[in-house]
Amino acid sequence: MNNKIDLIVSYPNNCDYPLWRQFIHDERKRFNKVIIVITETHQLPDLTSFLHDVMISDDVVFIKNRDYDAGEDWRNVAINEGLKYSDGDWVWFTEQDFIIKNDTFWNEVSSAIAGNFDYIFVKDQERMHPCCLFIKRSFLDTLKKDFSANPPEYDHFGAIQK
Repeated sequence: MNNKIDLIVSYPNNCDYPLWRQFIHDERKRFNKVIIVITETHQLPDLTSFLHDVMISDDVVFIKNRDYDAGEDWRNVAINEGLKYSDGDWVWFTEQDFIIKNDTFWNEVSSAIAGNFDYIFVKDQERMHPCCLFIKRSFLDTLKKDFSANPPEYDHFGAIQK
């Protein structure tokens, strides 16, 4: 892929995702930037220092999510914080349990990007699933960057889909 892709993920500070960390380590060359927005959960353990230490060699940008009010959506805040550090042609929003098992995925992504699509996503029934959204930066910049959930009407990224 010739396009610069920034990966942005919100990451609770009390969780570890070893398979996802290994994925980042193995596939780091695919991304312009890997931006991890650490979100405070107010639950132990706080793994922030551990994550920094084990991922330092993967050239990851760690950001601490800003404090947010009770009425704000934590993921919307995290994604918008991460976007401040992104300058890729494309942005990939994903989740740590979205596991890619073979190169078919990357071949399809490359084909879609080459096909001049504005976005690529995983569809779950009629909704755009928040586990995987690639979006062209020039298209994203035309949208209101509202990544919040509004249950039961829609999940995270539902307003983007609308």
